[in-house]
Amino acid sequence: MTLTTSHAMGDIMAKVGLAEAAKLTGKSQSTIHRAMAAHKLAFEINEHGERVIDTSELDRLYPIAKEAKTAQSITHATNNDARQVTQSDLMAVQLEGATVRIADLQRQIAGLEADKEDLRRERDKLQTDLREERAQIRLLTDQREKAQTVAVASSRGWRWPWSR
Repeated sequence: MTLTTSHAMGDIMAKVGLAEAAKLTGKSQSTIHRAMAAHKLAFEINEHGERVIDTSELDRLYPIAKEAKTAQSITHATNNDARQVTQSDLMAVQLEGATVRIADLQRQIAGLEADKEDLRRERDKLQTDLREERAQIRLLTDQREKAQTVAVASSRGWRWPWSR
């Protein structure tokens, strides 16, 4: 498998071309190309004008097949120098991709927790408003019942206040 590397902050990022990406994931080249065109899959253009995809980015969208993950070594070119990348280098790249994915998921969880808390506050406010409205309705009902009782008592006729 031919890979190009990018040295950013001292680490090695394995990059593969379109054909190799299709082989690694078991997807067709057109599927990989459509994902790149739809901006679902990030890619870079190397010094030869070819599109290259970081393996961790590829693994994020389309999991890399187990056979490719367990390869003992991968040969790739860096500035026209051949270099042997061991399985531990590939695992380091995958670990970095997984770490980024975990951080992204943790941000999503924090956002969802905040949304959940907002919804709970809104629910509690609505329940309080409902209780208040029910209390007001009960007051109205009580007043009407009292008014009816007064009307019944006054219908018995007029009486002298000092007589029984």
